[in-house]
Amino acid sequence: MQSFDSSNFRHAAALDASLESQAPIFDFMLDESGSIDCCWEEQGYRALINSELKRQERPITFLVGPLGRSRSYVGRVLSGKNKLTQQLREKAFAALGIDPIRANIAVAWLRDVSLYHAMEIQHTSDYFREYLEEITSVRNGCIRMTVKPAVLREAAKRTIDAIMQHQDRVIANETVLLG
Repeated sequence: MQSFDSSNFRHAAALDASLESQAPIFDFMLDESGSIDCCWEEQGYRALINSELKRQERPITFLVGPLGRSRSYVGRVLSGKNKLTQQLREKAFAALGIDPIRANIAVAWLRDVSLYHAMEIQHTSDYFREYLEEITSVRNGCIRMTVKPAVLREAAKRTIDAIMQHQDRVIANETVLLG
C-alpha cells in the first residue's frame, strides 16, 4: 500500500470520489493473505492469557474456578476451539493479574503480545489510567488535574509568575506611599 504524502493526494482523492476503492482505511488490519483480520484481537488476548499462565507457571486448571467453567471448556477456549468472550477474558485477566488497559494497548493497538511487559507500554497504560480517572472526576463535578499537557503547565507557570510580580509591585507601591 502506498504511503500518503502530497504527491499521492490527488490519486487518493480521485479514488475516494469515485468510490471504486474498497481498500481498508487501516492497512495494519490486514493479515498475510490481504483479507481483513477480524479475529486478531481474540487470538491476541488468548495468546496473552496463555503466556501469562506459562510465565506464572500455573496450569490451565488455575482458571477453572475464576471462570466458572470445566477444565475441558477452559482448555478449548485457550486453544481457540471455543470463543473467548469479553466476560471470560475479564475474569481471566482478574485471576492472572493482567492489566486490561496495558493488554488493550499491546494486543488491540500494537498487535504484539510480547510488548505487554515492555516498560513503555506500562508507562502509557499508567498515563491512560490517570487520564480516565481525570475524566471520571470531571464528570462527577470535581476538577483534579493530575495529567497536565505542556501548554497548560506553561500557562499555569506564567499566571503564577504574573501574580507574584503584581504582588511585588503592590508591596513596593505600598512602601512608597506609606513610607
